[in-house]
Order: sequence, then C-alpha cells, then structure tokens
Amino acid sequence: MPENATSPRNTHIVNEYSVSKWEQEQFLWKKYRDKKLPLTIVRPAPIYGPGSTYGHGGIILSINRGVLPAIPARAKHSITCSVHVDDIARFVMHISGKNEYIGEDFNIVDSSVISYHEFLHYIALLTGKNLKDIPFLPMTVMRLFTLSLAKILINLNLSKYFDKLNMVEPQSAKYIGSSYWISNRKTLKTGFKYKYDDVKEGLKDTIKWFRDNNWI
Repeated sequence: MPENATSPRNTHIVNEYSVSKWEQEQFLWKKYRDKKLPLTIVRPAPIYGPGSTYGHGGIILSINRGVLPAIPARAKHSITCSVHVDDIARFVMHISGKNEYIGEDFNIVDSSVISYHEFLHYIALLTGKNLKDIPFLPMTVMRLFTLSLAKILINLNLSKYFDKLNMVEPQSAKYIGSSYWISNRKTLKTGFKYKYDDVKEGLKDTIKWFRDNNWI
C-alpha cells in the first residue's frame, strides 16, 4: 500500500461509500506503519447469501418483487463479481491468528466471470420472473434512473414501504453501470478453497433459503 496514495491503484472509486472504505484503510495502514498495529485487511466483493438484503441479495429481492422488470441489453458488456457470505466467514477464520498474514490485504471474491446480463437473467430464471431486455439503453442511463428513484423514495419517506429492498438507496444505485472484476488469486495462494466458487451454485442455495423463509 503506497503511503500518501490518493486513490486505489488501477481501479476507480464509484461512490461515497467506497471513498469512506478507502479512507478507513489509509488510516489503518498508517497506524500499522507508525504504531505497529497488527492489521490484516479483507475486502469482500458484493455479498449475497442467507439473510442478505443488501448487495446482490437486494437484487434477488428486487427482481422477485418486480422492482427490476427490465435491464439494458448492453448489460452483456458489463461484468460483475460476488462472494457468498459463508466464504467471507470461512476465509476470515482461515487466516485468523496467523502472524504471516499481518500487514497483508485480501480481496474475497469467487472465481466467476459473469456479465450483469447473465447474472440478472439467471436470478430471474431461479425466481420464476420474466426479465426483459431494453435495446440501446446505456447502463449509465439505468444508473441515473435508479439513483433518481432512490432519492425520491428517501425524500418522500417512501422507502419504508419497500421492506428489505436496501438496494433502492443512493449508494447502491451508484454501482449500477460499473463493470468490475476482482482477483481472488491472493486468497487462493493461502490454500483457501471457496465453498461457492461458482456464483450460480451459491445463488441456487441462497434463493432456496429465501423461499424456505418466505422472503420470496
């Protein structure tokens, strides 16, 4: 981690939430360098799994409830990444208490390389919903629409009527339209094996949990 860096190398910061995480890391790395704080950083990809209403869990709920009835056909050209909540907990336990990981940082993410288009349509398939494609609509326009909707819901205090739909809020909306891939190579080098290395397998189990608990 370069000292006095103003942004992550070879990537971009999407929203204020990401900025806050970056600033927290810089604060902690300084304590590590100056005060010898025993520190290991873990950065989960968008999270899903049982009990998840945020991140990709929120997308499942949105598609199931018809809040997201259509997506840009151009979503085929944007990729997304994920991590199951079980794998986050398992990896943290895997490295916990081991001195060789002090001063290291890890991205926790499965090995799937999947477009937004395939990801969203797969969720629609598992939930039995019909998700339409909108031709010629840029992902950036989709992001502006979702962001505007989120702000309206908050300003009119209507978000309380959308139980568990935490993706309908400004910080989540700003992720839409971004295409990103995160390497898990460093986690794999520790000998860790992901339980849900394929997001499609994880989605099957997650949606089953949602059904069993009457969330969908």
